[in-house]
Amino acid sequence: MNNRWNEYLQKLRGQHKKIFILSALTLVGLLLVIYDPGEEEPPGGGDPPGAGPTPINEQNIRTGQDKQGMEAEEQEMAKTLEVMLSAISGVGKVRASVELATSTNSNYSFNTEQAENVTEETDQSGGTRTTTETNAREQLVLVQGSQGSESPVTEQEIAPNVAGVMIIAEGASEPEVKARLFQAVQISLGVDPHKVIVLPMERGAN
Repeated sequence: MNNRWNEYLQKLRGQHKKIFILSALTLVGLLLVIYDPGEEEPPGGGDPPGAGPTPINEQNIRTGQDKQGMEAEEQEMAKTLEVMLSAISGVGKVRASVELATSTNSNYSFNTEQAENVTEETDQSGGTRTTTETNAREQLVLVQGSQGSESPVTEQEIAPNVAGVMIIAEGASEPEVKARLFQAVQISLGVDPHKVIVLPMERGAN
């Protein structure tokens, strides 16, 4: 009788143990589902990586080469010519095209830091050898605007080099008007005569 009672108690304890383990595993699973930290928001309001002021391309500043900037300058110069030349008596409608060899080039200010390290070595014979190592570093000088943007300090600005100018005007069929257009372009842009061409505009052209 006692043996049967003991066996019954052992089975009951084993079942309770299994139930406890299953309950614990279920509870852990629920906690993992409920607690989902997700992606942590970066400090400073969660701005995406790389947000902020666009860095200044110092390489473009040093070389002065910017293809998009040159194209924009060509278009701006052409528009200015069209407005100016259309004001001349007898010219009528004007279309201008400007091609630059080089765009406006600006020389910017740099701070130069130079460090010199002198090392003296004495060999076994008593001779002395001096080694001098010089390190120089340049840093672009920037000024901060009212909106927090930075711009480089310009020391000198060199005018663009014009490769050629083409003018198409309604009144260019008249020799006198054509001559005035030709002269106006040379004086305003400071270009040689062989770089300028003036053509009459076809009637009805926009």
